[in-house]
Amino acid sequence: MGYDRYNVDLVGDYAGSEFFLVDGNALLRHAFSNPRLDFSQGFQLLHAVYLVERFLSACTHRRCNFSVVFLDEFKQSCVPQLAQSERYLLAREVVIKHLLNMPGGQDLAQVFPTFDDLHFRAYLDRTRPLFIMCHYEHHPDRNGTSSSDGDVSQSPGEDRCSERWMNLGFNLALIDTVEIRENKHFTIKLDDLHEPNQYPHTPEEGFQLHIPLQSARDTLSVTVVAHLLRHQPSQEIIDFARVFLLHTALQSTILFSHRRLQPINSPPPAAVAFLQEVVLTSTRFLTSPHASFKDKTNDIADYVDGTLFFNLFYDDLSLLPGTSTKFSELAKAVHAITQISLDLPSNVSLVEDSDPSLPVIRGNSTSSDFPQLLPFQNVIFDPYLQDVKIPSDVLLSLKPSDDSKAVYRERYHWHNSNKPLISKAPRTPGRKPVHRTGKGNQGMTSYEKRLAGRAHKSNQVYLSIMYRYAASLTGSVDGALDARTIVVEDSPPPKEKHSGKKVADKQKAAGPSKKVKPGSKSADVIRQENQAKKAEAVTQKLVRAWTTFCQNPGGNDERMLDYLDDWMLKNKPRGSLDAAALDAWHFIEVEARLYKVRLLQRIWAGLIYDGKRESGYPCVAQLFDEMKKILKSPGLTRKVYKIIRGVFKGLKIEIPPVSSPDSLPKQKINGVFGDWDGSSGLSTQLDTSSEEFQLMHCGPLMDRDMDSAPDSRVPFEPDGWQRKVLDEIDRNNSIFVVAPTSAGKTFIAFYAMEKVLKADDEGVLVYVAPTKALVNQIAAEVISRFSKSYKHPGKTAWAIHTRDYRVNNPTTCQILVTVPHILQIMLLSPSNATTWAPKVKRIIFDEVHSIGNADDGLVWEQLLLMAPCPIIALSATVGNPDEFSAWLDTTQGSQGTGFKAIYHPHRYSDLRKYIYVSRPLKKSTVALDTQVPKFASLETCPDAKYIHPLISVNVNTQELPPDLTFEARDCLLVYHAMREAANAEWPLDESVDLDAVFGTEGRVIKKVDIVKWEVSLKRQLHTWLQDRNSPFRKVVEILKAHQGASGTYKPLKLKPDESAEAHLHETILPLLQSLHSSNALPAIVFQYNRAVCERLCHTLCRQLSTAEARFKSTDAAFLRRVDELERRSRAKPQKVVHQAGGDKATAARESAEDRFDAANMFDPADYLAEYSFADFRKYTKEELQQDCASLTRWGIPKDLVTALKRGIGVHHSGMNRKYRQLVEMLFRKGFLRVIIATGTLALGINMPTKTSVFSGDSVFLTALNYRQAAGRAGRRGFDNLGNVVFHGISESQVFRLMSSKLPSLLGHFPISVSLILRSFILLHNSDDSEYAKRTIDSLLKQNRLILGGSTYRHQVLHHLRFSIEFLRRQHLLGADGKPLNFAGMVTHLYYTENSALALHALLCSGDLQRLCEDVDEKPGTTCLQLMLIMAHIFGRLPGTKNVKRLPGLPDDIRATLKKENQDVVEVYTAYMQSYAQEHLTTPDDRMPLSSNQYGGSLPFPLSSPPVTIRSSFEALSGHGDTFSSPGELASTARDGLFIESAVVPEFPIDPPGETCNSYLYDFYNHGDTHALWKDNGIRKADVWFKLKDFSLVIATIEAGLMCFIRDGPGAYYDFTPEEEDETEVIKVEEGEGEKEGGPVLKVDDEVASSDPTLDVASDGGSATLGSDAEGSDADDLENMASSATSKSFVKVWKAFRLLKADFNAKFEAMWA
Repeated sequence: MGYDRYNVDLVGDYAGSEFFLVDGNALLRHAFSNPRLDFSQGFQLLHAVYLVERFLSACTHRRCNFSVVFLDEFKQSCVPQLAQSERYLLAREVVIKHLLNMPGGQDLAQVFPTFDDLHFRAYLDRTRPLFIMCHYEHHPDRNGTSSSDGDVSQSPGEDRCSERWMNLGFNLALIDTVEIRENKHFTIKLDDLHEPNQYPHTPEEGFQLHIPLQSARDTLSVTVVAHLLRHQPSQEIIDFARVFLLHTALQSTILFSHRRLQPINSPPPAAVAFLQEVVLTSTRFLTSPHASFKDKTNDIADYVDGTLFFNLFYDDLSLLPGTSTKFSELAKAVHAITQISLDLPSNVSLVEDSDPSLPVIRGNSTSSDFPQLLPFQNVIFDPYLQDVKIPSDVLLSLKPSDDSKAVYRERYHWHNSNKPLISKAPRTPGRKPVHRTGKGNQGMTSYEKRLAGRAHKSNQVYLSIMYRYAASLTGSVDGALDARTIVVEDSPPPKEKHSGKKVADKQKAAGPSKKVKPGSKSADVIRQENQAKKAEAVTQKLVRAWTTFCQNPGGNDERMLDYLDDWMLKNKPRGSLDAAALDAWHFIEVEARLYKVRLLQRIWAGLIYDGKRESGYPCVAQLFDEMKKILKSPGLTRKVYKIIRGVFKGLKIEIPPVSSPDSLPKQKINGVFGDWDGSSGLSTQLDTSSEEFQLMHCGPLMDRDMDSAPDSRVPFEPDGWQRKVLDEIDRNNSIFVVAPTSAGKTFIAFYAMEKVLKADDEGVLVYVAPTKALVNQIAAEVISRFSKSYKHPGKTAWAIHTRDYRVNNPTTCQILVTVPHILQIMLLSPSNATTWAPKVKRIIFDEVHSIGNADDGLVWEQLLLMAPCPIIALSATVGNPDEFSAWLDTTQGSQGTGFKAIYHPHRYSDLRKYIYVSRPLKKSTVALDTQVPKFASLETCPDAKYIHPLISVNVNTQELPPDLTFEARDCLLVYHAMREAANAEWPLDESVDLDAVFGTEGRVIKKVDIVKWEVSLKRQLHTWLQDRNSPFRKVVEILKAHQGASGTYKPLKLKPDESAEAHLHETILPLLQSLHSSNALPAIVFQYNRAVCERLCHTLCRQLSTAEARFKSTDAAFLRRVDELERRSRAKPQKVVHQAGGDKATAARESAEDRFDAANMFDPADYLAEYSFADFRKYTKEELQQDCASLTRWGIPKDLVTALKRGIGVHHSGMNRKYRQLVEMLFRKGFLRVIIATGTLALGINMPTKTSVFSGDSVFLTALNYRQAAGRAGRRGFDNLGNVVFHGISESQVFRLMSSKLPSLLGHFPISVSLILRSFILLHNSDDSEYAKRTIDSLLKQNRLILGGSTYRHQVLHHLRFSIEFLRRQHLLGADGKPLNFAGMVTHLYYTENSALALHALLCSGDLQRLCEDVDEKPGTTCLQLMLIMAHIFGRLPGTKNVKRLPGLPDDIRATLKKENQDVVEVYTAYMQSYAQEHLTTPDDRMPLSSNQYGGSLPFPLSSPPVTIRSSFEALSGHGDTFSSPGELASTARDGLFIESAVVPEFPIDPPGETCNSYLYDFYNHGDTHALWKDNGIRKADVWFKLKDFSLVIATIEAGLMCFIRDGPGAYYDFTPEEEDETEVIKVEEGEGEKEGGPVLKVDDEVASSDPTLDVASDGGSATLGSDAEGSDADDLENMASSATSKSFVKVWKAFRLLKADFNAKFEAMWA
């Protein structure tokens, strides 16, 4: 009864564009629980509706596709606990009416009585929601017991409602925590609901809302008042009715901004009782079936304003202009019903003047004054900030002490905290630096030589791995790389202007020209003769080879086909040939194909004879393809044509037309064909036309030509769209390319790289990849493609740079392959601003859709905005390419760069989808088939059911998914279904008619023909889909019946005691057996849980091993071979007889060869082929043993090594990098045929596979991940068809994935506080370089800064100015923009911005100095307290009821952070107020979703001061422009103030009595990772990464403090993190010093020589600060402190150093 919980970006990472439901009752509970909503006193109904609309509007802004469902059965669950339900139930009915009466409200909201309602179940079947967004707090813990601990916050029925949703099989998204909860079999039993209270007064039957008023609010008010007056016409009720109608009249006449009133603490009890009667009666009316507000103004949301109503009892109600008219209209309507007259009251006498219940302000007033701003002037930023108007009287002259902080100055390389950029006073030298080996090592000690040798060896090993990796990408058999040597293209020399005399002088100096002797041959003639001789030799060689092959046929027909393919591949001439040699090859190629035709014809005839016609269609498709190629070949002869015509005659289909067959050359063919005329002795007839046969069976083999043409720029014939790409690159424009996987995008990057390499030796191209795995692959491909020599040492063609390791120097290479974060660091590094960054000529962003990621999408967006050069953006999966393209066009255009978007929607190879029908594993059938028929496929596999793409489409939608594609057979099946379903009213269009499109003459159909036909079919399908009465549903039903979907097999249903994972373990081996028997291997099995991946691998190995052991112990033949081997081993070796005159060595070798046979190769311990997926034909046993030995040295678990030997690999981000690379290499070589992987192999990795398997459902199996992973199948150049198999996934989920839409890419607000600070650092420390100015300009002059957003230029500038103010107050910037204090530390921790700022505040406040004062005397206690603070600040996870929580923060620390938050609120309140006063002139009176407008035009004397910043709807509950936290400021801002909470700094403080998860603090105390999972709820797969992140943070802080102490405030630093085995500094020099063994590798001299304390680890894997580092002792460091301020931080540094050591000791023990 467990469940899985995931914290995800609900839209970006999970839902995308998929449809989901919002539980309306849960949505209301979420809104009603808002602490700022006044429901208890003021009854602010409109505020509540606003909160609902704001939530739905945010979902709409994120492009969510959803509906809100209200279930009356659980209406009580909308009421917060311990609250009176009446007002909330009325609000529920008001919200429902409001939503339903909105434009499109019938699609937005639905109301059903119960879960069991048939209409509700039909609605679920029709809409197929992905998940349900609802409340679920009272959940069980991992042991299935309640974890509420007596908590009573849950509404009655809420748990039961959630339980019902889960019992229907839906995932739940928690509306408050955005937490996905996946639970297929949740069976917790909860108490029944209580019956709702009965209303004391109910209107009589037949009393209807037929009031002649235009307003829904007025109609309901009049109806309710009239009802109360008819039942109790007392004077008190009449007086209250007059006030209530006056309240209704005022709602429509006074200014909406004047509706902010002073709440009444204790309203008159009689008035409260009257309002209660109104609430009850109104609810009853709204739930009546007669309640309809059709054709009335939809203002029911503003039905009751309790604060306004109660305020009317305390003031003199003098007539307001315009109010009397409205009141009279309402009173007249009441009189028409009750005959009771109501007069407008001048005052209300029900409350005495001495009544103590006077209005009381809620302690929340409007602030209209700006805070005093600190002055700021900067020559670069001032032009941008001049439009930000700030009143001059608020500027404050800064005190001298405020600007006395030391300036931040970049003194160190960002990658090495110990290498200075600026010369400083010499220090006491430490150990000598490690020099390179060779001539430069004479002065080295033996220790230093040994150290350098180890590093050299380690680096050579690394590079050899990279070469092997590159060889696997190129398909190199012997590991040799055929990299092209790049030579810089010199510009043509300038033309010289010569005088006639100079020309004559030159000719004279050159001497007399040489003359050819009579009778001798010229050089051209000799060259032509040599070429002719060479061509003749080639021709004779080809003829001999073909004759020899034909004279020695062997093997059965299928084996002969393989031999023929190998022969043609081996003998096909390479390079250019003359006409004669080319003609010879054409004729031989035609004969070879004709040989294949004869073999294929025999196989096809044999299958028909054996009754296996269905199994033979792949064979006859291959036969047709070979004949098609023969008919197109220039080597076609009359004799061959006659034979081919005979074959077609036997098939009984038309032969494709050939122009002038009588003009074909007459030439004899090889005697192997005898007198064969194309006929067969057996029947080979096809029961269909040529066109239908091609469409049904030949789709994968069709010509893929898409407007291709020769192009000298690339070594292949590019398609039309590819030539456009080349043209734009040549024009130096930016491009955005969207093309599916396998379409041919790879060449784009390498063409751009080659241009940069050829241009000169200085230009740089940066390739940005989202993952390190893709970085390694691209770098390996660069190695395999390019090599270049340089005039000067130190330059390299390529480099790799990630956070974990570097290969070569990234600033001296020409092709840098990196990840987004590193590129951003390099572009913002001041040391690069005048050296490296200006050399960047182009940046390639691969998988650019990563901009939508929740984790690092912001970095992608910032890079695209600040790119200093043209870009290339590549992706296969963008949901809104037009919008994204328009944004890129704007951003590139603002920098003066041309831009072009290029779309290509067609895959090269089609994908065919199947559902695997699970069958149990039987012991007797574990063994794999050793002989698989060549033409076996999943089409004839009984366990795989084909899915037509169209049946996945929801018939209730009105559009087809934009990327839904049909292959040829899909089109044919759709056509037949449409023809059958068509009728007189819905006829079939002529544009889709089969005969009209393809004719009947048997012409060859091409892929481009299918594409055009597909467009026509989809056009008519789309038309039919718009009308429910069309035959579309019938078409789908016909397709389902054709393939047996939903009928022949049952969807996945698990037994009550069976988990989804158990089902996968039971059926994974049968699935792989079916793929093996269907020629569908290799396969990648995608499973999005890393632990399950490894467990599935273990299950496979265990099942295979058990079955193999059983076979070896029982099989008689195997036992006989074992006995024979034992006898041979016991036999004495025969003595070698030496013949006279012979060589003893030769005799011994001959004797050994005589004894060498299959029996000698037999090893009983080897894995048998029947129980292994490995293919030892592709990789030798010896090579594998070497690799496995290396894996063992790397500490890879034994079971994973064993799995490799059985041809099974595991791949996920938690695996060792070297193991992952080996898995990739072995898979590409074909040795591994099964890989079980997470999404690590889905994102651009070159892992061509025949089949992609999705094994088990997952939260992360989204529309995007499905397309990425499915695209691995059928890669271009490997397979003509890719298979996609669903295993252990329900049919409904399969259909959802197939028809899902890709998520739209939406941007973030990119101008964060840390980016602003980094920009100032870049500007200041590069001495205002031109590059820094351009970078800032590219960010600040954008007209459309945010992807998916409007233009916010003026607000961006306001945000910039007040963010600068925030940095000034934090003492991070000076008055002129100079960075101060710990600016370096904050920017290095930019990825934890709020936490880094909090740390800086604690450092500057002196709190940490006081905390660490006793570190020498009480190190343990000090570190424990420091760890508590760090756990509160960094790596925060929310605390839930079933996890351990942190102890509270110390009071002084909490007070400091609280004060800092107040400063943030003050600064950003001023920012929003400044912007609002300057730019927002329209009133804030429209709802965010419906755009309904409220209020009138009259002022109201009782009003409190109107708000400027806060939403007027929020102000209804009495709130002003005073905010308690940055989060409240961001979440309650008025319309027009665009502000994201993510860009407003907020220091992490838990509310009183609540704390976050204590996992870091607990791990520091006990070091037990198992406890983190059990007690803290950390997923096992996430433990290592979370601990690693914190370890990196502590290391950054420790290094920053060291530099601060040593070099003073503002010291710039960075550090090399201590990684497991992946922190590598490797340098490869090309050109100079290159030897036969490859490039000479050296320890990076730039790093090693600069730091005498740099220790190179024994494995060469990491470079870390040694324990004997200069100044590492605290006393020495204190002596070196540059100032008294620096000295005060020595103990803080010591405490962090101890904390780092203690934490890392426990952390390293986990993964050592």
